[in-house]
Formats: sequence, C-alpha cells, structure tokens
Amino acid sequence: MSAKILMTRKVVTLALGGLGLLAAGCGQTSFFSVDVIVSGATGRETNKMQEVIHADVKVEGAISDQSQFGLEGFPRPTSYGYPRDSDGQIIIGKFQYGTTSESGKVTFHVTLRDDNNDLATGSGEGTIHSGSNVAMSITVDPLASWPP
Repeated sequence: MSAKILMTRKVVTLALGGLGLLAAGCGQTSFFSVDVIVSGATGRETNKMQEVIHADVKVEGAISDQSQFGLEGFPRPTSYGYPRDSDGQIIIGKFQYGTTSESGKVTFHVTLRDDNNDLATGSGEGTIHSGSNVAMSITVDPLASWPP
C-alpha cells in the first residue's frame, strides 16, 4: 500500500514538473512594427518635420517591458529623406516594440514635440498575436500650434 502511494506521488510530481517545462517554453515575444505618420497638410511638408525635436512613445496594456521611450534620430538632418505612405503622408518615424504577454491589447500614444510644445499627438491599439509580428501605423494629428 505504501509503495502505491509513493509511486502515485512520483508520477504526479513528474507530471507537474513536465507542465512547468511546457509553460516555460510558451513565453514567446510578440512584436509590433509601427510606422508613425503625420496627417493633414503638415504631414506632406518636409520642411515642417525639421521642427520636430522629440518623438515620445508611451505604451499601455499587456506590456512586459518599459512603458515610455523616445524615438532615436531627432531632430532629423535637413537632407533626411522621409519615407511616405501610400497616400503621400510623411512617415516621420518607425519603431518596434516587443512583449512577452501572450494575449491582450497594447496601446501606443505618440507625441511629437519641439523643445517647448507638443506639435502632434496620436494613438493606436494592436492585438497581440503570440510569437508573431504585427505591422501597424499610428497617425499623429498636428495641433493648432503646428499649422502647415
């Protein structure tokens, strides 16, 4: 009788240990590849992009990493060749964000600024597809303080 109980405990322990190993392998990183697009007439004027000194991103939702960061490379040099989307709007920046969360949504808030003022803001939400890369774009709308 005692041998049967001992064997049952050993099988249960091995089974639980195996489940732990399986769960450890499931934590894949999911990525979002994000284009930041400037809307309206301002978003078609390359010279207006020179006014952007900072591009800040705040991330909320099912995240596992830092929640705020700035895009690199600002201010851009005068000769910078901005890519454009299919509607001719300037893609002012791109970034990739990863999370080990396996499900849920991630919201990105982007703010373009000069040294003193917010120039444009926008947000976008993406759904996590575990272990995949989700391509998305966020359109930032110029504020009244940043006319074309």
